[in-house]
Amino acid sequence: MKRSLIIFIMCMTVFTTMGQCVNRWKIGVGELVTTDQVLSDQKYKGVSISLSALHIGNYKKADKHIFWSFTDKFRYSSMLNASKTARLHYVSLGLDFGTHYLFDLPKGFKLSVGGLADVYGAVRYVPRNVNNIASADVQLGLRAIVTAHYLYRFHEGFAIGCHYGVSSPLIGCFFSPEYGESYYEIWKNMSGSLARDVRFSSFHNRQGVRGELDLDFVFNHGVLTVGFSHENEWWHAAGNAFSIADIKGTLGFALRLVSIRPY
Repeated sequence: MKRSLIIFIMCMTVFTTMGQCVNRWKIGVGELVTTDQVLSDQKYKGVSISLSALHIGNYKKADKHIFWSFTDKFRYSSMLNASKTARLHYVSLGLDFGTHYLFDLPKGFKLSVGGLADVYGAVRYVPRNVNNIASADVQLGLRAIVTAHYLYRFHEGFAIGCHYGVSSPLIGCFFSPEYGESYYEIWKNMSGSLARDVRFSSFHNRQGVRGELDLDFVFNHGVLTVGFSHENEWWHAAGNAFSIADIKGTLGFALRLVSIRPY
């Protein structure tokens, strides 16, 4: 936790306005803590690096308050266990597509609610292990998301905006082998069905929350952004327990480009 307080993320964010579409890219650095009982009963902690992109636009011929979003995020982390005797390498890729409805509230506030179809894959690798040296994390699910927005314009050339979005898993499925089962054993039995290693997920075996808070200083052609993001989730099945905790401070700059193809 001490390390997470002194780590800053330099985010270069580019907004390209194409009619009513927005595209945004980020680079992040933070602290990641994870557990995976397929590999070890210990908790691993270390610095993580992420690359992410957010794309937002309105559906054609739909209500102007309905919009879609697509997010992709790549993350790498190198972590150590508590005794500093083993290192875990973590690589993940997450994709989600969402539909949202935007409510106009008084005094400059807006609220959007919606759902996300989420696809997530990760590989955890512990070189020191002899039997199980790697673990696969594959998840499919639906998430609910709520985002609060606020914008206050001082004058034509400067405004301050703030938004906080939080999402939580609802239903889905994930891959989890039986406790003590090696991936070699799974591979030897691939001629059969892998359905026994795919687990249905809902509130009974998966809980968590992801959130992102941003404070934007909006100028004529640029936006200075400060804030933080957090991810805390737990899931368990077939005698195995998993968790992830990722927190980042953010400092970024957004470049607002003029629309080159207005609708």
